[in-house]
Amino acid sequence: MVNLAPKKTKVRVMEADWKNTDRAVSWLRKEASNSTQPFVLYLGLNLPHPYPSPSSGENFGSSTFHTSLYWLKKVSYDAIKIPKWSPLSEMHPVDYYSSYTKNCTGTFTDKEIKNIRAFYYAMCAETDAMLGLLQKTIVIYTSDHGELAMEHRQFYKMSMYEASSHVPLLIMGPGIQVNLEVSSVVSLVDIYPTM
Repeated sequence: MVNLAPKKTKVRVMEADWKNTDRAVSWLRKEASNSTQPFVLYLGLNLPHPYPSPSSGENFGSSTFHTSLYWLKKVSYDAIKIPKWSPLSEMHPVDYYSSYTKNCTGTFTDKEIKNIRAFYYAMCAETDAMLGLLQKTIVIYTSDHGELAMEHRQFYKMSMYEASSHVPLLIMGPGIQVNLEVSSVVSLVDIYPTM
């Protein structure tokens, strides 16, 4: 079961992530700005993960996607595509099990699928807003895993599909060329030695 939970017009929905981001920005302004040595600051966010839904019982796949109308308005609903699914009877047993444990074997209307994807994109927009607070610093945005976002009848990760393992690697900051796309294969293990 997926419970979409908009929180009125609130901008800072994921308060713990905002608190950690504010602390990181404060550290950058107070400590790092006076440092003569290079530094690395790692900030891990829970966004855009959905939250467990305790009211749904013990099923591992029950989730609540938290966002607000503020962030939903930034999502182009008409541009959201509905992924094509194989019928449950034709799914590989591993795929079926993965869909089952994520509570995705029920019937979903196109509107429900679009809403799940819209809420995920809204949560991504809130994450982007947090990154916008960091100025005069090279910011690397990446992830430990991708998101299926209802592709292959699943959300979360934990599959061998590309959407589950594909991660962004965005680098922004002073001296970084804007809008440059690199086709070279890169690995996240290259980040620390490169910086």
